[in-house]
Amino acid sequence: LFVCLFVYQILAQLWPYVGKYVEDILRNSVEPVVKDSHEMLKSFQFSTIMLGDMPPRVGGIQVYTEHVHRNEIILDMEIMYAGDCDIQIRMKRFLAGIQDLQIHGTLRVVMKPLVKFSPLIGGITVFFLNRPEIDFNLTNLADVFDFPGLSSLLKGIVADQVANFMVLPNRYPMPLIPDLEVTKLKYPMPVGVLRIHLKEAKELMRADMGFMKKGKSDPYCTLQVGAQSFKSKTIENTLEPRWNEYYEAVVDQFEGQTMQVNMFDEDPGSKDDPLGNAAVSISEVVKMGFSDVWLPLEDATTGQVHLRMSWLSLSSQMEALEKYIERWRDRSRGVEHSNVMEAMYSRTCHLTASALPHLLRGKVDEVVRRTSKQTNKQTNKQTNL
Repeated sequence: LFVCLFVYQILAQLWPYVGKYVEDILRNSVEPVVKDSHEMLKSFQFSTIMLGDMPPRVGGIQVYTEHVHRNEIILDMEIMYAGDCDIQIRMKRFLAGIQDLQIHGTLRVVMKPLVKFSPLIGGITVFFLNRPEIDFNLTNLADVFDFPGLSSLLKGIVADQVANFMVLPNRYPMPLIPDLEVTKLKYPMPVGVLRIHLKEAKELMRADMGFMKKGKSDPYCTLQVGAQSFKSKTIENTLEPRWNEYYEAVVDQFEGQTMQVNMFDEDPGSKDDPLGNAAVSISEVVKMGFSDVWLPLEDATTGQVHLRMSWLSLSSQMEALEKYIERWRDRSRGVEHSNVMEAMYSRTCHLTASALPHLLRGKVDEVVRRTSKQTNKQTNKQTNL
């Protein structure tokens, strides 16, 4: 309780500066995207942005003691905001307000490196592990312009822009000592890659009720790992969709991070109907190395989704592939041949740790140069597989 009160006092001191940062995001990032999203919104702009005097509340704090380096402190804070903000938007000569703004999410604070002189902490990095829940009410404007989807559109754009700035792998770094490289705080080495095989779903809810016949759905699935999003193709007129699609998500922090799974029924011309959701603890997949599960869908009367997930750790040595292949050979007894080959393929088709940061920053030519150089030096049966 004392720690929560202490953090709340810090947030109260920082709140005026946070307000300026939020205003910059809304004006320079959210506003242009809204204008480009629809012809009717070309004149959209924020006329007033004030977060008020009430800072977010801290619901709880967790300090990590495992899987933590000696030169860092990692803690998670449950952030809840329902303040007295005053945000006004303008379209042509009409004004409208954003009321009842609420934000809820888990904010991670990483203090590193620890130093032997004042202030003892070299820098602080803050970010959301997963997308925070953002909700608000939009008054007047939607009715005036007969634009009923404006509120949902704004919520989606705001959530995407927050993810671009503050949801993993994006971070907000704050160096506290001179000569500390900000890039080391903002772009640390990822811990691995989560390979996701979206196989199928079954027993989904009936969303489209036909005339004189049993209803079906047009399901598709979305997966979210931090700010990274993946969407499957839509399978029409079925309750037993089979996708058989693969995705790979770069993971920067697996402790406390989850993969969100959402199922929808596609309705062209109207809002898609939710068919349920599920969450996967990435740390559990890391512990097992490979997971093949049927997940029951929550917020739904019925439905399950079938996922296969592999954890790919990063290595600077190509010889590490031999250990992975040997491990999957041991696991191959009693398992389908196709499953084993799929796992072996996923283990061999990974970038070395030295090349991955360049890929994240868009330097594809550097990735090709580094990967080709190492492969030419260490060509063997495993790397050719």
